[in-house]
Amino acid sequence: FPVTIHTCSQGVLIPMEKFNQVIGISEIHGKKVVETQTGITVFQLSEWLHEKGYALDGLPQMGFRDVTACTLNI
Repeated sequence: FPVTIHTCSQGVLIPMEKFNQVIGISEIHGKKVVETQTGITVFQLSEWLHEKGYALDGLPQMGFRDVTACTLNI
């Protein structure tokens, strides 16, 4: 996979692939929400969820390397 780089207005490059940790699962309005760092991949998130007994249930807003919204299957 290519390195993910975001360019800021001052020309500073920030590689995001090391910001790939899951912060945790919480509940908002009765729905489980997973908070992650911005560089996590779908594979990394799926693997972490599997270890906790969860799974991704469809990926309606999935980018090439990222997930912006999905439903947890518990």
